[in-house]
Amino acid sequence: MSWMDFAVRLFVSFFLGVGIGIERQWLRTRAILKTNVLVTVGAAMFVMLSIMTPGDASPTRISAQIVSGVGFLGGGVILREGASVKGTNTAATLWCAAAIGTLVGSGYLVQAYLGTFAVVSAHLLLRPLVEAFKNQEESFDYRTTATTSWDNPSEQDVLDLKEEEAEEEAEAFASSELFNGEKNTYGEFPLAVASNHQAHYRCHITCSSDNETKVLTVLLRSLKEQEWRLKQLDSTNILRKRQSQQPEMVEIKADFLAHDNHYEPECLEAIISSLKSDSLVSSISWKFSA
Repeated sequence: MSWMDFAVRLFVSFFLGVGIGIERQWLRTRAILKTNVLVTVGAAMFVMLSIMTPGDASPTRISAQIVSGVGFLGGGVILREGASVKGTNTAATLWCAAAIGTLVGSGYLVQAYLGTFAVVSAHLLLRPLVEAFKNQEESFDYRTTATTSWDNPSEQDVLDLKEEEAEEEAEAFASSELFNGEKNTYGEFPLAVASNHQAHYRCHITCSSDNETKVLTVLLRSLKEQEWRLKQLDSTNILRKRQSQQPEMVEIKADFLAHDNHYEPECLEAIISSLKSDSLVSSISWKFSA
């Protein structure tokens, strides 16, 4: 291989690495520009070294080693945050950059151009599709017609009360023998009905979607301990900005009734302390009306 061929292939690998990296840099992901360029150029130089080595009848051995080496490099950018894993897209992009560099180093320039086009297209064309799926998350509206025993509630106890099922459940519950107007066999909460001698509270809570079930469990358990009655519960997903690294957030609105029509700060403080004990919530606000 002449030095001219070496220089041309090196320049092409650099150019194609920039093509992948600049798209990643523009979208502000973790696979930054320099990393993709270095992986592409490095893979091309390793392959060209095997071609220039006299007596080496199998230059593909270097390509196999590149695949393994980039695999270790990709493993270093994959992070686990709680139940979610991040960085797999970055690792896959670096792997593709190494493959393109290998093609350039082997002299398959047209194939390398096509490969770069495929990688960049996958990032640009599939991103709106992924965002569309994320935006399809439902906005749940929990309307409590009767409460179950919240001594040890499960996630299903809360999630079953969706908006589309609320009216049907209310009619079935009101007509069943389990409801007597004050107490039912499901628990100790009567159906919340406003009266002139009850204080109305509205609570706004913001928390991550991972903690939504825990927050609802703690909130309902605290209401039972204070013997307050839940009237309405709404839970809505807060849409994140694009490319935001923040976790998905949920806004919970709870309306409940206290014993008398006067403000009870001690009871509110007890509920707030329960919610903040395990750092479950990001913000809490209250509104009182007699």
